[in-house]
Amino acid sequence: MNVPPRFACVVAILISAAPAYSQTYTDLVFNNPVQTTNAYHSQLGNYYTGTTFDFLNVAPASGQNVDMRLTVTGITSPRYTYNGSLPDYSGAEGEPGGDLGFLFAYNGGTGPSGDFGTGGLTYNLEFFRGGSGFTDPFAIPDFRIMIYDIDGEGSQDEAVAAFADNGLVSYQLFSTSEIAVADQGDGYFLFTGPGAVRDETDPRTAFILRYQNTSSIQLQMIANTKSNSPNNNGVFGAIDGDMSMIQSGSLAAPVFVVPEPSSLALAIMAAAGLAGRRRRN
Repeated sequence: MNVPPRFACVVAILISAAPAYSQTYTDLVFNNPVQTTNAYHSQLGNYYTGTTFDFLNVAPASGQNVDMRLTVTGITSPRYTYNGSLPDYSGAEGEPGGDLGFLFAYNGGTGPSGDFGTGGLTYNLEFFRGGSGFTDPFAIPDFRIMIYDIDGEGSQDEAVAAFADNGLVSYQLFSTSEIAVADQGDGYFLFTGPGAVRDETDPRTAFILRYQNTSSIQLQMIANTKSNSPNNNGVFGAIDGDMSMIQSGSLAAPVFVVPEPSSLALAIMAAAGLAGRRRRN
């Protein structure tokens, strides 16, 4: 195909401005917390109840010293209460560790006076250059996290929301997935479990999020509690940063998140149209 010189120049600029989707991911592990755990769950293990939780060297295999700060915000109180986070989580002996578990619960009461409905909390994960005292943000070029055990039960649904403006590039489900994905608009993606109890290693209730060139992400952990729920109905899930927890099941193709065109891209497209019109004159 013979490409007009002006248009060829514009195409070259457009290609260079497009994001590159490499396959080199930074693995993350959450096994080196600064704060000491201060509570214990009989099934899940030790956890930390504070809403600010720091981790050192979360990307040890990358050659970069990266620290992370977790801040928990937006707790839907008093309907829901935040219990804590589990560092270096591993559900059972022999399973890989290094994951980050989250635990909260419905505490709105029961019966006719129960405060049932939707709520939860927001996990804010911020990455910093190691040794900076959590003051120098570090943008990780390309990383994935797998969120798992988003199942639910007959009396309570579970979901997680992720946001395109955090650098979200794509999401990926297992081929047997029971996760329902809803694009709510404005870059808000909601991943809802099946409302039935599954094992935490079951790929049907896990999904993968891929991010690029970002120093912070937000995840909303959501529950929708129904009128037949008991009080103190817990919600648990976990974040795996090195894809080691679930080794079974095949993955479907990734679904890429396409952001709105930037002002630069719009200018390039306008220039491309102008170049074409000039060519025809």
